Amino acid sequence: MPAASDMSSLSPTVRPLLRVAIPVAVAAVLITLALINLVVVRNYQQTAAVDDGVLWTSDGGAAVRALEVATGSPADRAGVRRGDTLQAIDGRPVDSTQQVDEALSGVRAGGAVTYAITRGVVDDLISVRL
Repeated sequence: MPAASDMSSLSPTVRPLLRVAIPVAVAAVLITLALINLVVVRNYQQTAAVDDGVLWTSDGGAAVRALEVATGSPADRAGVRRGDTLQAIDGRPVDSTQQVDEALSGVRAGGAVTYAITRGVVDDLISVRL
């Protein structure tokens, strides 16, 4: 096979084909890589950890409390307030911040969870769209 820079030894019918085929092949590879990138980024964005905007804290006991709620966050928009005690997420009891993280890790962006909270002596269910 001749060197890439030595196209003079190729037949006159092959030279024009190579001049077209090589740029077309390069363009096809670049388009394929761009499409793969779009799919990977889309899947990552959908499965990346979602955040409710609450700094949950636990004293090691059975209570998980909202220490801070970020203004404008999904939890803030849903009505979660500082000092709320989180009892359950989607009906599953939580008693540690690790359980909160685990419950939220299975939710895709745009998904919703239901928090069972206690505020003072009032129990409430709050739907939070993440």
